[in-house]
Amino acid sequence: MRMETGQEITTLVNKDQLAPNRYYLGSIIDIVTFLSTSNLPFRGDHDSLECMSKSGSGLFLSLFEYTLQKDPELAKIAPTIPKNATYISHDIQNDIIDLMSKVVTEHIVEEIGPSFNSLSPWMNPRPTGCENIYIVVRLVDENYVIKERLLTIATAVAGDAKTLTQTLIAEIRKAGLSTDTILSQVYDGASLMSGRRGGVQRLLQDELGREIPYVHRFNHQLHLVVVHAMSGERAIEDLFNICNVLYTFTRKPIVAAHYQGNTLKRLLEQRWTGHLATVHIILKSFQDIVELLRHVENSASFPADLRMEAAGLLSRILKPSFKFHTQIICKILSLLEPANRMMQSEEMDLQTAVQLVNTAKECVEALRTGKVFTEMWSECAQEREDDIHPVECQHNIKSHLMQKFRRVFEGIAKAGQSTDLNDFYTELFITERVSGEVNKEHEVRLIETASRKPAKEETPIKLEDIFKPLPGQDQPSRTIMTTGVAGIGKTILTHKFTLDWAEGKANQDIHFTLPFTFRELNLLKEKEFSLMELLHHFFIQIKGIRRYDWFQVVFILDGLDECRLPLDFQNNPIWTDVSKSTSVDVLLTNLIKGNLLPSARIWITTRPAAANQIPAECVGMVTEVRGFTDPQKEEYFKKRFREETLASRIISHIKTSRSIHIMFQCQHNIKSYLMQKFRRVFEGIAKAGQSTDLNDFYTELFITDRVSGEVNKEHEVRLIETASRKPAKEETPIKCEDIFNPFPGQDQPSRTIMTTGVAGIGKTVLTHKFTLDWAEGKANHDIHFTLPFTFRELNLLKEKEFSLVELLHHFFIQTKGILRYDLFQVVFILDGLDECRLPLDFQNNPIWTDVTKSTSVDVLLTNLIRGDLLPSARIWITTRPAAANQIPAECVSMVTEVRGFTDPQKEEYFRKRFREETLAITIISHIKRSRSLHIMCHIP
Repeated sequence: MRMETGQEITTLVNKDQLAPNRYYLGSIIDIVTFLSTSNLPFRGDHDSLECMSKSGSGLFLSLFEYTLQKDPELAKIAPTIPKNATYISHDIQNDIIDLMSKVVTEHIVEEIGPSFNSLSPWMNPRPTGCENIYIVVRLVDENYVIKERLLTIATAVAGDAKTLTQTLIAEIRKAGLSTDTILSQVYDGASLMSGRRGGVQRLLQDELGREIPYVHRFNHQLHLVVVHAMSGERAIEDLFNICNVLYTFTRKPIVAAHYQGNTLKRLLEQRWTGHLATVHIILKSFQDIVELLRHVENSASFPADLRMEAAGLLSRILKPSFKFHTQIICKILSLLEPANRMMQSEEMDLQTAVQLVNTAKECVEALRTGKVFTEMWSECAQEREDDIHPVECQHNIKSHLMQKFRRVFEGIAKAGQSTDLNDFYTELFITERVSGEVNKEHEVRLIETASRKPAKEETPIKLEDIFKPLPGQDQPSRTIMTTGVAGIGKTILTHKFTLDWAEGKANQDIHFTLPFTFRELNLLKEKEFSLMELLHHFFIQIKGIRRYDWFQVVFILDGLDECRLPLDFQNNPIWTDVSKSTSVDVLLTNLIKGNLLPSARIWITTRPAAANQIPAECVGMVTEVRGFTDPQKEEYFKKRFREETLASRIISHIKTSRSIHIMFQCQHNIKSYLMQKFRRVFEGIAKAGQSTDLNDFYTELFITDRVSGEVNKEHEVRLIETASRKPAKEETPIKCEDIFNPFPGQDQPSRTIMTTGVAGIGKTVLTHKFTLDWAEGKANHDIHFTLPFTFRELNLLKEKEFSLVELLHHFFIQTKGILRYDLFQVVFILDGLDECRLPLDFQNNPIWTDVTKSTSVDVLLTNLIRGDLLPSARIWITTRPAAANQIPAECVSMVTEVRGFTDPQKEEYFRKRFREETLAITIISHIKRSRSLHIMCHIP
């Protein structure tokens, strides 16, 4: 021990009395230690063993006398001690206590060292107006035991917050402790201490120049265990540091003025160091934090340095590793939270508290050293080394989706031209429906219903908010189903959602948006994939991503009504492994149910009648697209027609016409029906019961024009041979999509086209392809309605009577809302004239001009072809050559002929039909060597 002089006590006495004095002084120190640790008085009005029970008694002298009596050696030494060095005065006792306190303090400082700790001072006023400050430090030792150490008792000359703060800092520095390791300030809630403006809490932070948040006294016990247990993990320390920086950044007044929301406010007030649940709050408030940082980064109203700081923070928290580490901490805290609540209860006893702390330590250690955690950590470390890779993947997929969805073909666009989706997109009216509710009305009736105002006020849902919680909901729904009649705009809706995400305009908390169509998924019906393989099959841009559960992923499944997969939710096996292969059907059902990648969000679109393919319990929310409200219709036309006068005239005209009012829904309705009908075809070499996608194998046929009225009287077998030879003179081929376009030298397109060709040459497939291309928006956008009939179907109505409107609605219920066909460009396709069993009496049938008046089908057809009935319509008739003369020459504007395949077209066809290159070459070579086969191959 050393006195304040810096000299040892033993050097202050005569050298010849060194040993006796040391023994004497040791006895005095023992008495002081006993009284100090036993909280017994040293001095008082009475100082004897007999007076111990009396008020105001002291024990030091009595114990010293008692020790002399019991210790002969001390009794022998005591009389030899000089009177000026007896060491039994008040001052000496206080000096000894101070020296003992310094030794203890040195041990405490050494024990605390560089460890994280909480500062817990409390005050005790003195009668003189001063304050005693008891400075307590709370820490965790190497065995995860929470310790409280009284660092010192200091005296503040005044009781105000400023003086207390200055005294507190001075004593901490005097003890040799660093303020950098203080995680939090722990008080009992008194305003003098915890006041946010004038309390010690605020002043201490101002004085030290950094945030040291206030925490209630009972609110951090287990937190210190967790921090200590995880402090060996560099990544977790990085996470805590980011949270520190984030807290400091958001507490700046200019930033804090721009945030809203209770959860974020709670985060800003308590920070990770102050509350076990705050890391969970970060995860829960992630979107709010991202939006706040983006706002600061992109707003010119903030200083440049603050904007740069926001950008840096944003890049750090958007890294996959940050979210992964946050999830790990949340996992630990979820296990400790019940124990933390127990420790704060009034009934908690010391023994139970110790058990809880030990359990917490074991829990954290198990997670740190467990195999699963180690594997996850290893993967995360690898991912952390490649942090830029997911960012690159996200950039690549966004670029791909922007290129794919920015330009669209729209009905009123000119043929071959596309329109920028952002230029004409108009918000659709979307509203919530009861989950599982399916409207069983026919879609035509639903179109009319959608066009009327609802009986009660409904709250519209904005497209960008489709995955956000509705009023009264705490969490967003995982699986959204959006219903709507055909053509109402469901697909455009998904395109716009995807495009806005890709362009960075909305939903930036989503890391990846992956749009699929059931039409595409149908093609993989017979194949097997893992979920990862399926994603990489469609989106090669994200092939570098290994752990999709680390990201917020949205799957868009568009067109459930076109699904040809069984979607067997009842019998399909449970599938949870994203790397294990199975059928696409099993992947989809488990993805929708939440067994596979449960963190993902799913958006399914469908026509109402198909909605029940998904069990109600698998759908979190059902929304319905109602189309345009009246203001939205006006907005749409103003965007589509930049000339204001023209737009106003169109809007005025539409308001006065009920037919046009719902024309767009009807048009999309018929398009959806025709796509469903003609996209898949049964072809000769297809497997029994299976169909082929028309677009996959269709090869352009050689079509040429013939003189109107010219009929080839040769036998069809001879015609096949003739068609296989090269023409004597060069003929101009006609493309399928140009069949109604004016030919060179013509000012107007032909009204009635007749296409002839031998049996099996491809006339019917030609009409199917024309119809499909129109329905899919690939060609002939000036046509409003394409209505394909076959004479085989019309024969069945030979004895019945219809008006033209009734006949159209008989075959195409989707157009039932249209009453004025003369307002639109309509194409009638009459396929297979050679199969016609109607008289087609052009000479004797009466003239018929009223589309609403009933007559025989024969009268309707002859007047339609002649142009008396619906003269604005265009007619396309296909026939074998021998039957062509059933139509008078004066009723046909142009005759075309299908010649089959040219030699290059044959090769193209076989290469499409046989994907294996070697097989295709072998077949082509064999056909070229056989004259008869070569001739027959002109026929598709």
